Amino acid sequence: KSDIQVPYGNAIDYWTKWSSSGNTTKNAPVGSVVVGSGTAYNSDGTNPYGHVGVVLTEGRVADNWGYHRISDSIDAWASGQNAPCGSYVGYIGWVWANGQDLSKMGTMIGGGDPLSLDQTYVEQQVWAYLTTILNLPDVSAAAIMGAWGSESGRDIGSPDPTSIEGIFDEHFEIGPKKQNAMNDWQSYAYSHLSGFLNQYYRGEDGRYYPGVGMWGITGPKVTQLFRKAEEMGQNWFNVAPQLRLYDDTYFKGRGNWDSGRRSMLSNLEAGNGSVDSLTPQAYGLIAYGSPFYTARSVEIAHQIYDKYAGSRFMYTAG
Repeated sequence: KSDIQVPYGNAIDYWTKWSSSGNTTKNAPVGSVVVGSGTAYNSDGTNPYGHVGVVLTEGRVADNWGYHRISDSIDAWASGQNAPCGSYVGYIGWVWANGQDLSKMGTMIGGGDPLSLDQTYVEQQVWAYLTTILNLPDVSAAAIMGAWGSESGRDIGSPDPTSIEGIFDEHFEIGPKKQNAMNDWQSYAYSHLSGFLNQYYRGEDGRYYPGVGMWGITGPKVTQLFRKAEEMGQNWFNVAPQLRLYDDTYFKGRGNWDSGRRSMLSNLEAGNGSVDSLTPQAYGLIAYGSPFYTARSVEIAHQIYDKYAGSRFMYTAG
C-alpha cells in the first residue's frame, strides 16, 4: 500500500518503530509480524540485520530464508533466532506492520464474519500464495487465475471466492441470494441444478451442493472446504481455505491423480509454456482432466499477467 511507511534499518528498527502495537509474548495474532535477532551472519557469529516473519493461521510463520519458508509454529521460528543483533539475542516480540491492526480489517486476513471481500486484495493474496508459497512462475500463476476467473468470475475477469453456482449478480459478496442458498444448500441445488444432480454434486455427507468458490469446487471437495474453513477458524468464502484446499488436493495430493494431471502440475510448476498454453492445462486440472480451452479464461489470464507479473505481495490470508 502506498500509505505504508517502511522503516529503514534492521529488524530492531522495525521493532522499535512499531513495538507499541504488539508485545514480547509469542501469542502473535494472524497477520502480525514476529521479530527476532536472526542467525549468525558475520564471522564473529553476529547478525547486523535481525529477522522478521509473518504469522499465518495455526501459529505458522512465513519468512524468507533465501527461499520462501513456513515454520510450523512461532516457537520453531524463534528457535532460529540465536545470534546477537545489537543488544538483542533471540525472539524479540510481535508487532503490527505500520501499526495497523489487521484483525480489525475483516476480510483483509479472512477473520470475522464479513459479507463482502475486496477484489484487489483477493487477487493479490491469490497471486501471493501461488508465487511465494507455491513458488510458481508468474506465467503459471496467471494461467491458474485465468482458469479460476473463468469458473467463478467470468464477467468481472477475476476469481471470486464468494461464488455460488447459478448466482451471477453478487460478486465478491454474500448477498441475499447467496445467504438464501447457504441456508439450505440441498434445496438450492435441487431448484437450480435439477438437470445436473449426480455424483459430481454430492458431498461427503450424501447431500447435494452447487459449485462454490474461486475454482468451482464441487462434490466431496465442497464438504472438505467447509471442514478446512472450520479448522482454520474462517468462512468457506474466505481466500485462505480455498487456496489451502487447492494446494492439498492437487500439489500435495498429486499422487492421487492420473499421469495427465500430474503432467499439468509439472508444467505449471516449471512454467513450461506461455499464458496461452498453460491456461487450458490449469483449467483442465480442476475440471476435466485434460487441457480445456476457453477464450475467456485465456483473456483473463493475460489481464492478470499484465497486472501482476513481476509483483510480489505479503501473504497474510492464513
